[in-house]
Amino acid sequence: MKTLLAVIAVLAPAIASAHPLGNFTTNRYAALTIEPQAIRVAYALDLAELATYREMSVVDSNGDGTADPAERDAYAAR
Repeated sequence: MKTLLAVIAVLAPAIASAHPLGNFTTNRYAALTIEPQAIRVAYALDLAELATYREMSVVDSNGDGTADPAERDAYAAR
């Protein structure tokens, strides 16, 4: 029994450290808050490494290799 527990203790961190979604994922979250005078939307977009690389050419509209605040705002508004 002690041997089994030792094996589990050694293998558990290796299993837990695996990235479950990979480098290609795009995750979206939207929350609506309904109030008497307004409806608020909170939206989050989470792009993994490769999805971000692919989308960056759309965000960086002037092609200088950097997404400045105005470009990010325009992308978010779209």
